[in-house]
Amino acid sequence: MTEEEIKQAKEELNELTLTMEYWQGKHDKKFKVLMDKAWDLLVKLRPVISEYEYWELYDYYGQAITWD
Repeated sequence: MTEEEIKQAKEELNELTLTMEYWQGKHDKKFKVLMDKAWDLLVKLRPVISEYEYWELYDYYGQAITWD
């Protein structure tokens, strides 16, 4: 991945995570689509970002799933 692709993937992951955090209602099929897309980006980014940055993004992802 180029630096620009990494930057775009991080931005998209952050947008998805924020959307998930403030999701209204139950975790329905639309939520699962967002969750899966965010997970795919997280997996894609893991080999190209620092370990610290990965775990930070992973924590945000986990918090977004359990946000009530």
